[in-house]
Formats: sequence, C-alpha cells, structure tokens
Amino acid sequence: MKKLSNAVIIAVIAALILATAVLALVGNGGFETGDFTSWAKSAFINNGFNASQGSGGSDLSVVVGPAAALSLSDANTGGVLKYPAYGSYSARINSALSYDGGGFGKNANTITQNITAVLNPGDNKAHVRFTYSAAMVNPVDNPHTAEEKPYFRVRAINTTNANDVLYDFSSYVGEPGKNWQTGVSFGSGGDFWQYLDWTYVDLASSDAHPVAAGDNIRLEITAAGCSLGGHPGYVYVDEVTDGDIAGPSINATGPATGDAGSTITYTYTYKNGSASAATLNISITPPTNVTFTSDSDVNCSGTAPVACTFNNVAGGGTGSFTVTGNISGAAAGTTLAHGDYSIGATGFPTVGGQTVLTNIPAATLTLTASGPATVLPGGQYTYTFNYTTTAVANNAQIAFTLPGHTMYVSNTGGYTCTPSSGVVTCGLGTISANGSFNVTVAVDKLKKVSTPLTLTSTAYSISATSVSAVNGLATVTANTLTPFTDVPAGHWALDYVQSIWAYGVTYGCATASPLTVYCPEQPITRGEMSIFIERSIHGGSFNPGTPAITFTDTTSHFARYWIEALKSDGVTSGCGAGTTFCPDAGITRVEMSVFLLRGQSWPASHTPPASTGKWPDVPATHWGVKWADELGTSGISSGCGGGNFCPNNAVLRSEMAVLIQKTFHMPLPTP
Repeated sequence: MKKLSNAVIIAVIAALILATAVLALVGNGGFETGDFTSWAKSAFINNGFNASQGSGGSDLSVVVGPAAALSLSDANTGGVLKYPAYGSYSARINSALSYDGGGFGKNANTITQNITAVLNPGDNKAHVRFTYSAAMVNPVDNPHTAEEKPYFRVRAINTTNANDVLYDFSSYVGEPGKNWQTGVSFGSGGDFWQYLDWTYVDLASSDAHPVAAGDNIRLEITAAGCSLGGHPGYVYVDEVTDGDIAGPSINATGPATGDAGSTITYTYTYKNGSASAATLNISITPPTNVTFTSDSDVNCSGTAPVACTFNNVAGGGTGSFTVTGNISGAAAGTTLAHGDYSIGATGFPTVGGQTVLTNIPAATLTLTASGPATVLPGGQYTYTFNYTTTAVANNAQIAFTLPGHTMYVSNTGGYTCTPSSGVVTCGLGTISANGSFNVTVAVDKLKKVSTPLTLTSTAYSISATSVSAVNGLATVTANTLTPFTDVPAGHWALDYVQSIWAYGVTYGCATASPLTVYCPEQPITRGEMSIFIERSIHGGSFNPGTPAITFTDTTSHFARYWIEALKSDGVTSGCGAGTTFCPDAGITRVEMSVFLLRGQSWPASHTPPASTGKWPDVPATHWGVKWADELGTSGISSGCGGGNFCPNNAVLRSEMAVLIQKTFHMPLPTP
C-alpha cells in the first residue's frame, strides 16, 4: 500500500488576490450547497489497492446535513466522530453498506474536481487545504493484506504538466502511524470498526513538483470497501479550500531522515482559523520508537503525551513550538510515522495534522577477519573478527562456516557463539560502535601438512535487523605445519606418520611436551611395537591396565603392561622359550608381518594362506614365508625394493607408520 509521498506535494490553488482579499477557487469546498455541485462522482469495483479498477459499482456518496457543526455523530465510531466539521454540511464518500452484507461488496467511490491554479504571493506556491475523517472495518477474523483492506486515497494531479502527480496520500484501515482509533464491533466475530478523527491537510506545491499559475489541477478523493467484499469503508471530507479552514489547525514538520540512537525534533505550527479568539488545546503522542524529552514552550508539559494549552489565541493568530526526543535503537531500518497529534477548541472539531515520515536507515556494517600465518594439526587457531557500524544495529550477529578439519572451542567478548551443522553463529545483540572479538577453533590432527587452512571472505558475514548479511572483506589463510620437526613437509612417510599420530598410536619418540620429533629413521623396538599394535587394535585411548607380569625381562620395562596385553590378545608368545619378550630388541620385517596380521584378525586367531612365492628373497623353506606373502598380497607391504621383501631387515619407525596405517586402514590426512 502506498504511503505518504516524501517527494511530493502539490498544488492546487492558492489565493487570488483582489486588493487585500483572497478569493477561494475551490468550488463548493465546504459542500454548503447541500450537494456535489462543482464535483464529479464515479464508482468502481475495488480489486485491490494497486490492481486495476473493476467496472461497475454504485454511487453511495452523499452530502450529509444540514445540521449544526459537530451535532451529528457516527455510530460506527461509538459516537466519537462528530460532523459536520464546519458549517452545515460534510461530504461522505462511499458508505457503510460497501460490503457483501450491505448489498454493495467491494464498492468504491471517487469525487473529483478540476481547479485552476493560482499562486499565493506569500510563498509563491499553490495550496489546497482540507479536513477529512474516515471509518472502516478492520478484518480480524480473516486477516487481509494491506492491498486487500478498505482504504481511502487523496490525489492531486497537474494535468497541464504531463499528469504530474503532485500529491498521493492513502491509508488502509489500521495502518501503523496513522492514529487509527477503535470503534464498535462489526458482525458477530472479532472484526471491528476503526476510525480516524478529523485530520487537517495542507498541500503545497514544491520545487520537485512545480505548479504555474493557470495550471489545471485535478483533485481526487476515493474511499473503498475491502477487495474481498466483506468489509466496508468510507471517508468524510469538509472544508476543501485554498484559503484557511474555519477553525483551529495544526501541522507538524520533521526531518526526512534520522539515526537510531540520536535525537529528533518536530516543529508544530498551529493556527486559529476562526474569526474569534479561542483557547487551543494540543495533544502530541510520540511515535513508536521515539521518547520525547523536552519542548520549547512554557504552555506545554508532559512527554507521553505532550499537552499544550494556548489561551485566547486571536482569530487568525498563529504560533509554533518544538518537541525533541530520542530515537531508540529499535528504529534502525524503519520509518518513523508521526501522525498522532491533534488540536481542538470549544465549538470546533479536534483535528489532527499530516503524518510526518522520517526514514531511519539501517546501519551499514562491515566485517574483517584475521589470524596467524601458520597452524599446527592438533593445535588451536584463533580468528579475530573486527566489525564496524555506522548506526545502531539491533540483533547483530556474525556467522561463519568452520573451515574443514576445525571445530569451535571458545570466544571472547562476552558474546554467545553457537555451533550448528558446521556454522558458528555469534549473537552480538545491539551494537552502536565498532568492535572486535576472538573465536578459537581446534584443528584436528588429520589436516594435511602444507595445505592452507582457509576462511574465505564469503564464508563469514555480519547481519542485523533490517540489514541483510554482509560478507567479510578478506580471506584468512594459514599454512599447515608438520607436527614433527624431523618429519618435514615432503617426507615420504609424513602422511602415514601423521595418520597413526592422529589415531593415537604414537605421540612421538621424545619425552618433552609438546612432542616435536618422531625419530623416523630409528629402528622400532619390540616394546614400542607392542604399544603401536595394541592401540591399533583397541583404539588410541586404550589403557592396558596393570596385568600380572609373565615375562622375566619386562618387570621394570616402560611397556610391560602393553606387552602383557599383546600376549593376552594372542599376538605374541615371547621371544624365547616363552619366558622372555626381548622388549628392547629390534624387530625384523618378517617378524613384524606376524604381529600385524595377528593384530588385524583380533579377536579371531589367524592362519596365513599357502605361500604364493610372492617374494624371491623369502624362499618356501623360510619359517615366515606365508606371513610375508600375505602381507604383500593384501597390499600392506610393497616390499623393500627390487621386488624383494628383505625379511631380516630391521623395521624403522617410518616404515612402521606405513605398515600400521595400511594394516588397520586408518584415515590419511586430507587438505
């Protein structure tokens, strides 16, 4: 639904000066002939505010009266709305019967008058002033869109200047900011009448919409029942003039734009348009999201509402004052609509003024992330998010997609950050200034060395109420370092060492913390091997407990309990007659094949298949030929080079990493 235009405003005739007199050019603007003389009437079917008008409809508009001013009351408003506003007559456009139950569903009426523009020598503008009130049913039982609700509309069109729309004001029933009041119920459900009490409008031409003397201005006033047919609507019009209305009037002005969290000042200009002195009473309710704090006139008091009393204002007398308030942060991204103010005096209708619209732009937000240049698998990485805002932003939040191999750990700033399905959302609440905070993530141990940990600029964003998500300004990249200094990037066994380390099979070969070396070229001992295989069988967190020691040479060995677990699992029976294990001895490749295949088959026992003659250096008479052959045919070992197996060579720790990873199918690092 169209709102009050900010660009606008019109023109329509001002004053024709004859000596010191002003001749009003609007014909029968007070409808005091008791009919629509000088006005043309038309009817149509309301298909929706912005839809094409349907043909048909009935002329339900009348001029009501004669009656003394304010002596008649509208029953649908609970008797609050009084008319005629001035003189003895008011025009009513459309009817309370403009719905299906009244026999005139979707009915809409328009009255039109063409006026020859004359410029007011005081400001060189054309003016049209009038008062209106409206009564319409608000659909509650079957909620309607703004497009479908009953509405009224006032337009002024300069037909001389290419049909330039000088003014286009409309309101649908219950529209925020228009001071709709509640009347009586409608029907047997929850629907009810709402109304606007008399409102004063002063339309003036502008630089954006100029009017030249003699231009033809077409003034249109429309009222319509709802487009679905079940709810009526009508509007009263009185005192249409290019001079002054014959009673008190008030009009407010304010800034076209403002900022959430800042102050706003409205200026109110009042006038006693009657011939006699009158005491003027003004009431001003702050618009939503504004808190009034002060006013400029000693005759005013209070803040919600502001109440002003100006005693004995002479006929034709005018004055002005200001009221200042604070715009709340919640106003960001909205339009303040200030139309809830009015003026009254004994013997005259209480009239409101035109709605003042102030756009409160949403904040402009930016977000930049940064972080260290390097990262370690298994370590933590901290992102710093720096955000900026040009205004108050409500419900601000930063969201980012976790890079691969990471998980959320913690954040600073006192904000609540919540991970869900790989996205971390940090609620900042209401922000009014620039700020920053950190988010720490854990990097898993399978992040491949020499591949970047990347947070792209499109993977993180900031948003707020009325502010769509804004992506980050920079991509953050960190290079992944090797976890072991003696297994550098490019080492042939690095991926395998990293794999068994990530699984928890090994923590390196030194006792310092954190461990930084693996000793890849050092032969693995039988004691170390027992730990590797037991963790491979049962998982990296396996604890063998403290079983009884059965080998005579392991009573004080660091791996004694692991060795007993290996024996219990049926992987080994020792190195001699069954009483010793030889924990510090190296282990040959053929011996390792037995340990690996037995460990792989646990808890079942394992018997290797018949020899296939896989390795030329492992003859059929070798005690371990079947084990060595199976290790090759299963893809665990590709030998030691030249198609050979080298059964009696010691197994290095780097080679052990490969054999363990392939035997137990542990995941390899990925980018």
